Amino acid sequence: MKKFDFYTDIEFLQVFEAHGETLDKMSDEFDTWKTLYRLIRNDSFNLIWADTGQSFNKYELIRILEQSKKIPFKKGSNYLFKTDFDFQREIRNPFSIFFLNQTDTEKHTEQYGYVFANTKNYIEIFDKAKLEEDKKVFLVRKNEQNEILFRWNQVSKISRFGNQLLICEPYLTSWNKKEIELNLLAIIDNFIPQNYNGLIDVTIFCTKLPPSNNTNEETRPRTASEIWHLLQPHYRNRQIRLSLFCFDTYAIKGRNMQEGTQLAEILHGRFIFTNYLRCFCDHSFEFFKYEYDMNIRRTILNYKKTTIEFSSFLTDMTNDKRQRLQDYKELLQTFKRNYADCMQVFETHANHVLPLLR
Repeated sequence: MKKFDFYTDIEFLQVFEAHGETLDKMSDEFDTWKTLYRLIRNDSFNLIWADTGQSFNKYELIRILEQSKKIPFKKGSNYLFKTDFDFQREIRNPFSIFFLNQTDTEKHTEQYGYVFANTKNYIEIFDKAKLEEDKKVFLVRKNEQNEILFRWNQVSKISRFGNQLLICEPYLTSWNKKEIELNLLAIIDNFIPQNYNGLIDVTIFCTKLPPSNNTNEETRPRTASEIWHLLQPHYRNRQIRLSLFCFDTYAIKGRNMQEGTQLAEILHGRFIFTNYLRCFCDHSFEFFKYEYDMNIRRTILNYKKTTIEFSSFLTDMTNDKRQRLQDYKELLQTFKRNYADCMQVFETHANHVLPLLR
């Protein structure tokens, strides 16, 4: 998994460096500033000039900042990304952030999905992008008043940035139609940032399961093909590149038990990724289902208690966080190379590869 590309300009960096001296050292603002300062200075980011696209390292950064104190730099950088700049094509790293000396950064986030911040709002924006305390854990259960404590719409307050979404739910093909509506559609709708108006990539991984004997139209599991046809009308009029991969690890085990078992283990965990977030649950994401009581339909929990955990890639790019995406990338390559007949692929854009997996 790549480092984050940090696009910036000298004007932003000058303001940023000076700002740290003015903040209360006991404040939350200073903690956020210090976290960003550490990431910039310790090679956690690939540093890139936003006007030329050229990379620079922390030693050049120190030298340039020292020089800028003596020789004023021209204000108002001429950025690479003008009106006709194609972010989808030109920004190759989905892990990119932009901290600039310009005022219309909010408009850029709405258009392109990436984290954009300026000298006025960078602490607030960076704090939101890193989830304030870097990690959020929700209990999925009922309280003493029998109220459900977690709903999928709470995710929209966490997933504020991004244009990539990867969902791995191995037992998706065990869900019925209503469970797909209550959970899968809700996951996609709420992980897509509410104010984002551009193109988003959504890729779903699941596994093929043995046929079910359940023939009840309401409760029977849906096949990958049926899930695809449920998704299509829901997103037909939106800017979404949608892909669904269904892997038959049982068939592979019949040919190569060791490799089939390894591939099944990679797919076993329940994860959701965006450009900036990692979401994990040790149970299925099938949190909700319908129950009928005296012909009245109501939403209930599937489990008595479970947890769902969100963490930020911006402040935690450790090996275990990186490895899962690398595993998915290699899994996809293995299936395409050796087991193409054991993989069902449904996609709105043929042969498109999610940038998170490139």
